[in-house]
Amino acid sequence: MTRHDYFVLAPGLLAQHILASLHEGAALLSADDRVIAANDAFARLLDLPPDRVRGASIQDFLPEILEMERGTMDVFETDVETADGGRTPVALSSATLHDKKGRAVGCVVSMRDLRDVAAMRDRVMTAGRLAAVGELAAGVVHEISNPVAWMRTNLSSLRDGWDQMAKPLEAAHAGPELGEVLAEGAELIDECIEGVDRIARLVSSVRSFSHAGQGERELADVNGLLESVVAMAAPKLRQCEVIVEQDLGDVPPVVCSPQELKQLFLNLLINAANAVQPGGRIRVVTRPEGERVFVRIEDDGCGMSPQQVRGVFDPIFRSRTHDGGFAIGLPACHEIVRKHAGEIEIDSVLGSGTVFRIALPCEAETPEAA
Repeated sequence: MTRHDYFVLAPGLLAQHILASLHEGAALLSADDRVIAANDAFARLLDLPPDRVRGASIQDFLPEILEMERGTMDVFETDVETADGGRTPVALSSATLHDKKGRAVGCVVSMRDLRDVAAMRDRVMTAGRLAAVGELAAGVVHEISNPVAWMRTNLSSLRDGWDQMAKPLEAAHAGPELGEVLAEGAELIDECIEGVDRIARLVSSVRSFSHAGQGERELADVNGLLESVVAMAAPKLRQCEVIVEQDLGDVPPVVCSPQELKQLFLNLLINAANAVQPGGRIRVVTRPEGERVFVRIEDDGCGMSPQQVRGVFDPIFRSRTHDGGFAIGLPACHEIVRKHAGEIEIDSVLGSGTVFRIALPCEAETPEAA
């Protein structure tokens, strides 16, 4: 026999089920701030076993709660100290409980984990700083271009004049000492010209990268884009003491947005540099296969766990690098590849390195909607 209009759970049991199903932490406090009941999520955010929380004073775990205005439902953000000495950003809010006569008898406190929100804020702030630095870099590059061109022209003229002056001097004053001085002078000028040319190539790479463009598609050489990115990242690679090996095959050009592919390759290259120890290696490989070009960027760095690999392209991905930093730009890499109707895969072993494989179609295609 079935009774209708009868709920199998008693009100108290129903409340327990509701609390247990919440992702946010929730606690019921008495008038003297003792925890009458709390769900597991609340204890987990405090990094404490549930039995340590229930019956204790909330101020023992959250002294910051004295600073928040009770019962207003206004969000109060603070950091909770965990058992290992770390800090977890959380948002607290509360609602006052009243008895039948309207007297305050306690309150309900909810606590939300803000680690993902904090990570997203950091990413937005970093993106803003990088955008500002990019604009400054574009201006600096423009200012550097002219003096570099003057130096190159003047050094070339000096080299020609040195050769013209050296011949009659050697003929008039034959001797090994003068010949050595003239040869050393010519060598010094050649080294200066080589240095200026190196600056000019780097300036050209930065100018090309800082030009945002509108994502226009054109036929581009993937190997040339990779070489440009490696040259632009050279200061960072030297700072990390990273050895870069390039094995660029004979690949056909692809229809792409060159600026976006440069961003893709630069993000992967910088992340690889941050992941390896000093003296580590990064290998950049390109190969043709059918109507696609394959790019592989691999490193022998710290690698990632299976759990990190599964979330590597999430917008809030926070994998730490060996030096305590964070991986950057991986969600953007996924989006760039998707816009080019390509594929990106990752193979990583914790402690053994990471391999990113990108497949790009040679012909322009319309990517599937996200």
